[in-house]
Amino acid sequence: MQSSQRILGLKEITETGKSEIMKGLEHQGDIIPSVIFVNWSQWKSERPNVMDDGGEELTHVTELCEVQQMRKWPGNLLENNSATQKDALKVNLDQLQCHFTWTPKKKAIDLDDMKQRLEDTIQTSVKPQARFYNHFAFINCQQGKYEEAIQNLKEAERILKERHEDEFEKRILVTYGNYAWVYYHMDRLEEAQSYLDKLETVCKLFPEASRFTAMIPELYGEKGLSLLKSAGQYYEEAKECFKKALEKDPDNIEWNIGYATVLYRLEEFSGTPEKKDLLKVSLNQLHCHFMWTPQTETIDWDDMKQRLEDSIEAGVKYQARSYNHLAFINCLQGNCEEAIQNLKEAERILKERHEDEFEERILVTYGNYAWVYYHMDRLEEAQSYLDKLETVCKLFPEASRFTAIIPEVYGEKGWSLLTTAPQYYEEAKECFTKALEEDPDNIEWNVGYATALSRLEGLSGTQESHKSTESMKQFRRVLELDPDHAESMVLLALKLQEFNQKEEASTLVEQALQKSPDLPYVLRYAAKFLRREGDVKRSLELLNRGLKITPNSAFLYHQIGLCYKSKLLQLIKYPGRRDPHRQQKAELITKCKYYFEKAFEHRPLTFINAQLDFAVICSLNKEYHEAEVTYSNLLKLENIHPENKQAIRLQAGLFELYSKRSESNAIIHFLEGLKIKYNSNEQKRCRSRLERIVERQLLRNPRDSKALGLQGLLFQLNGKKCKAIEYFEKALEVDSDNEEYQNALCELK
Repeated sequence: MQSSQRILGLKEITETGKSEIMKGLEHQGDIIPSVIFVNWSQWKSERPNVMDDGGEELTHVTELCEVQQMRKWPGNLLENNSATQKDALKVNLDQLQCHFTWTPKKKAIDLDDMKQRLEDTIQTSVKPQARFYNHFAFINCQQGKYEEAIQNLKEAERILKERHEDEFEKRILVTYGNYAWVYYHMDRLEEAQSYLDKLETVCKLFPEASRFTAMIPELYGEKGLSLLKSAGQYYEEAKECFKKALEKDPDNIEWNIGYATVLYRLEEFSGTPEKKDLLKVSLNQLHCHFMWTPQTETIDWDDMKQRLEDSIEAGVKYQARSYNHLAFINCLQGNCEEAIQNLKEAERILKERHEDEFEERILVTYGNYAWVYYHMDRLEEAQSYLDKLETVCKLFPEASRFTAIIPEVYGEKGWSLLTTAPQYYEEAKECFTKALEEDPDNIEWNVGYATALSRLEGLSGTQESHKSTESMKQFRRVLELDPDHAESMVLLALKLQEFNQKEEASTLVEQALQKSPDLPYVLRYAAKFLRREGDVKRSLELLNRGLKITPNSAFLYHQIGLCYKSKLLQLIKYPGRRDPHRQQKAELITKCKYYFEKAFEHRPLTFINAQLDFAVICSLNKEYHEAEVTYSNLLKLENIHPENKQAIRLQAGLFELYSKRSESNAIIHFLEGLKIKYNSNEQKRCRSRLERIVERQLLRNPRDSKALGLQGLLFQLNGKKCKAIEYFEKALEVDSDNEEYQNALCELK
């Protein structure tokens, strides 16, 4: 008699003493079936004075039960849930051949993807195979869905009984093994043991089997097909499984198909340069972050990553966008598993929050999946996402094979570029323009377009900077579509402030703070507005509130530093030893340095303004060496926005002029800033400084050749050819052998 869940009372025990129990002894030797043992022990403990009357054999059972109780063998279910017994059971489970010992666990494979592929296969199959349900059970168990896993196994068992009755015992081994594992994970150890018992019984039918395992063709074949469903890196092992199955059953159609399939896939996704190059041709057609975002060393990826994490932490509405961009950065930095998790999160959000437009929005995510798997050399998975893209693209009439250029794709690209760097703002604006051509009332794309315009207007050398009211019109358009859009309120207020329309601006800020008092973007821009209005105290309150929500925000640290800097500059008018605010100034300098340094601590390549502010404070505090180091580091930066280059040259020149008292070094920096071909305020300030230096020098000495030559150069750069020639000739009258002036004259004439 095998272990069972029957409850044996006194009558049953005494009546079956010579028959059923002896069958159990015959089957299991000196190991008493666990349920008999439990109930016998209970019965005997309740009746210590009752004589055994089951005969000699029953007395033997009594003795064995007592020995077993002393040894506490693993089958003793009186301690059913103990760690010791569970470990002992696992020793047997680990010997099994089933999905729980074949398939890589959670971290090695994408269980959700595998589950979806199995569901697709079941739905499209005329006669779903038992193996699909077995594999399904493994995944559901890994995801904690135990009852579903049991139902999957019941379905697998039903199919085997109905369709494979003549070879049921050969095919049921895997299913019984999976049953045992699922019940083990459910802490239903007795049921787990019962399936081990069933396996032991079946295995006796095969001569070369071990206690729980029979390595027969059916088992090798099942393992091969399981690995074939997992991932590309397991194809080689799957091939070996099919080879072993075919050694014993060479004419089996199922295993021959499996072997042919794995050979094809190994050839198709072998990872050779040729195959990768072929796949990359398709990937290069996609529209996703890997094709949009410049992959250069000049972009501060850590900074961008922090800003994206801040936006997620702040609870922005369109978080899927941030997770997609984060996946791109993690992949570039070699964190491919993290990238996959980012994409899963993006996909989850799209399913939950954008169900009605899921297909339109998932295109970018699928493209990113394909690229990440490509970089992981998991080429089959990369191809699977190209296949998904191909399927989705068929929903859009004008789509190509892998790409549908729809408003959602244009919009996503616009936001991606807007997050990257100022030199991509113009392209971002064009993307939002195209998105709005097809969907003019979309709030998301209208906000993006307004933001792009506003940022371009903030770059003084752009065409937009000359018509800076365009973004104001666009923010008003957003508020027409969504009157409660608090972020647009504060951004519009900042633009109105520039045009001295303070009353409307203040109203908008107060409305925004009332509607979204804890939205970080509202807090930061409202604080910026208040600081400019002179309300530094309230500005600091909002910024500190924002830091509690996004504690790593470089923007907030910089804004706090600017608040303390404005306080400091109000006290600078009291120089000298008798300065009544000396102690307060020292404290403010310390705070400025701390917050500015925190702002660019993780953004040395991009947060140039914070570093320039830090250097200015060092100069004010006569920490000239620290200021020099900062300027030196900034001057080494390459491929940054031209306005930033000009700002660095301007501030470095002012440092040389006023702190180091070196007019000659200042001229060098101002000239370099002026020569950068970008029409910005910084360029104008460099020219203005040079003109004042030349004027001052010529007042001191009208025949100063260097001053005359510099004046000639200024006229030349300003396009005044005749004046330039006049001053270069005057310079040569004083310094006739100067090759620089001679070459300039030749060029002008």
